Amino acid sequence: MASYAALAIANLSLQEQRNRLAMLEDRERIGMELHDGVIQSIYAIGMEVQLLPSTSGSIQAEGFDRVIRGLNNVIEDIRSYILNLKSAHYAQKTVRECFDEVILRLHVPEELEIHLDAPDSPPPLQSATFEAVCQIVNEAVSNIVRHAHATEASIYTESGKDLFQVIIQDNGRGFNLTEALDQNGLGLRNIQQRAKLHGGEVGIETAPTEGTRLTISIPVSLAHHRDQ
Repeated sequence: MASYAALAIANLSLQEQRNRLAMLEDRERIGMELHDGVIQSIYAIGMEVQLLPSTSGSIQAEGFDRVIRGLNNVIEDIRSYILNLKSAHYAQKTVRECFDEVILRLHVPEELEIHLDAPDSPPPLQSATFEAVCQIVNEAVSNIVRHAHATEASIYTESGKDLFQVIIQDNGRGFNLTEALDQNGLGLRNIQQRAKLHGGEVGIETAPTEGTRLTISIPVSLAHHRDQ
């Protein structure tokens, strides 16, 4: 009886530890989603609002409509992130549609031209993995909009049997990568952590005045091939 009781107590303790770990993982996931998705969207909406006083008439009305749509999208994103429903959203669209959506929601300024070369086909990754890729693209493009002072940027994909890559580059001012990593900013940390969680990696090539090239490399899982 004592042995059974000890075993039951041990199992209960193990379950509590699992529940605690799951809660911590959910907190970290939601934290990354808020930073890489919601906060970037709110920042873009803020930029749109700042420009509204300098416009008038129908242009201003269109601007207010975009702001309202943007806020509604943010509300829906928060709900989806909390319920972990975002993966299903990405699974229903093509790679190009998902990247187009990222660019649209960041309210890219007119002085920045973004070239997109992505397939009109379903993602070659599992839905949760492709969601992570889209969040990395969102963070990267947001950084270009906010910090790069670039006039041109490009996003294109390369897909092979075993590897899916997204390359994002700009002609902006670049930055010192060593210093940026030493500062341990949330953006770079989240980008690298997201890729790592899905067995991939992110390569960053940059230097002051030389622009930036970011390469996301994610292995195409065998499970996805079987699903196809």
